Amino acid sequence: MTRFFLLVSIVVALSCSCSRKHIIPQEYVLTNKTTLTGIKHLMDLQKDSLKSYNTTVDVYGKYFSGVSYIKNIQDSSLRVLFTTHTGMKLLDLELVNNSCNTKYVVEQMNNDIVLKLLCHDYSLLTGGTNNTLNAQEVKRTSNGAELAYIRAEKGLYYYVSNKGEVTKIVETTRDKNKIQTVFELKKEDSSLVVKHYNFKFELNFNKVKKD
Repeated sequence: MTRFFLLVSIVVALSCSCSRKHIIPQEYVLTNKTTLTGIKHLMDLQKDSLKSYNTTVDVYGKYFSGVSYIKNIQDSSLRVLFTTHTGMKLLDLELVNNSCNTKYVVEQMNNDIVLKLLCHDYSLLTGGTNNTLNAQEVKRTSNGAELAYIRAEKGLYYYVSNKGEVTKIVETTRDKNKIQTVFELKKEDSSLVVKHYNFKFELNFNKVKKD
């Protein structure tokens, strides 16, 4: 298992240096200087709320399937629990302010790169402990959707929304707008798909339907 993740790390390092550049489409290049506040997240969590999603994680041929339980337990803390469908715990994360603490992880996922990506993805999907986002720029696309641009410390984020609901987040590098990750809400089945463009890592989420 250790040799497997060592191989993954080597492949990642190589892919980062020689992979194709996925440049963000022209329609995402913003020009309007408008401010938008209160952008909603793909997973909208109210204080003390609990949401559950059927979840699959596919990383370099390793496949995990189960349920993610996400609870906003207080203003400054978010808890993520990922279990199998039979209840065996796979992952337990706590998002506090700008940090992510691993409370528990199974051996097959216990890799720094994998955990960093999982923390990153869950945080961006839920907004972590930030209730609102402020966009530096916003404009309307040709199909009437709204696109907000946010500059972060290590990258750029483009939030695409329709009628106030976020449907896609595109994360790029800060300098060349190379696409790193795409978070997308699929219309056909309301599933959430997270794809990393420089790493064979994909997450899928479907809301658990209550009987």
